Amino acid sequence: MAEWKTDTEEVKQIVKKCRDFKGSFQEEKCAQFIKNLDGYAREILLERRKIELQLQGAIEELRKAKRNEEGAKYVLRGLQVGSLLSFIFPPVRIAATAAIATAEWF
Repeated sequence: MAEWKTDTEEVKQIVKKCRDFKGSFQEEKCAQFIKNLDGYAREILLERRKIELQLQGAIEELRKAKRNEEGAKYVLRGLQVGSLLSFIFPPVRIAATAAIATAEWF
């Protein structure tokens, strides 16, 4: 029984030494990383905000492009109607041709 108790005490001491070593090792190796975590988090949040702003800008540009596309559809339909009328009334043909040429330029 005395040997059992001695072995138990030795095991407790070894476990305590291992825990102490683990704690000091973590402090030595991880302390700088843990200190820098706040800085890393700030950088990540800042980068996220930049990306959100870029995304919002892209969304606005897309909306503008869609509005321009709708306007272009109306212009093209008007040109088609003008082209149809040009067969009926020849001076409209000249105006429609000029309008089409101008629209293609832009």
